[in-house]
Amino acid sequence: MIDDDPVHTKRIRDLAEEYELSIKCVSSLSALKYVIDTPMHFRKTSDLKTVLHSQTASNHNALYSTPDIVLLNVSFETVVGDRLALLTKLVSQTPPIPVLVLTAEDTLDNRVKLAHLPAHVFLQKSLLPEQLLEIMARVRSHSQAITAKVMVVDDDPEHLEVMQALLRPLGLSLTTLGEPLKFWHTLQEFCPDLLVLDVRMPHFSGIELCQILRNTPKWGNLPILFLTGHMDSQTINQVLAAGATDCISKAIGKSELLTRLLNHLERIRLFQGLEPIGS
Repeated sequence: MIDDDPVHTKRIRDLAEEYELSIKCVSSLSALKYVIDTPMHFRKTSDLKTVLHSQTASNHNALYSTPDIVLLNVSFETVVGDRLALLTKLVSQTPPIPVLVLTAEDTLDNRVKLAHLPAHVFLQKSLLPEQLLEIMARVRSHSQAITAKVMVVDDDPEHLEVMQALLRPLGLSLTTLGEPLKFWHTLQEFCPDLLVLDVRMPHFSGIELCQILRNTPKWGNLPILFLTGHMDSQTINQVLAAGATDCISKAIGKSELLTRLLNHLERIRLFQGLEPIGS
């Protein structure tokens, strides 16, 4: 929890145990940077005490782990330039860390400032501490409970092997398909959280498959990523017009590809975790 209001942090921390949450309170982004960047065995008690609020200094052991969620409650005047870049870098882990932004100034300008965060959602500052804790508990439990399911369709067996090598070590549930004729049956049976398509394939193109899904109520909101070797403007326009969520070049580096895929998955987890709240 990044919060420069000691009264607010105390109210949150006093109730946290009831929600089975361990709240780590710091007053600045530099404090969060220390927690995330410094390996546990290199962290010093003296350093930890200096990054905590005074009323939480005795609880410095709570910072001996990387956070599952970041709750950001600072004025937007302080989250600009280098500090915003620092926040983006800190939460762009693998997988990304969800950021809940607590603000009384929910404006378009403020939303644009944080648009580059991989997974974030705006919450009203008027929420009661109990409501905030319920949201955090739900997001955390939902994220931990889900094993993301990714389906990759590509007629190139070498590319399917690359995707398997990239995603399986992360514990994702993965199915790959090299034959588009079997697409509908595999989709219904596997029910993916994220679909990755190639553009040009025999029998049915990825664009045709995407159009079919966008006109089917059950699959209309399924995140669909195109991973293709054809990044000309005409192809990109066709892909986006078909309803694709993103279009990524096959020439992209493995690290950047993995980051883009995980960012999409983290957004799915974050918003699914928040869906029941306020209903």
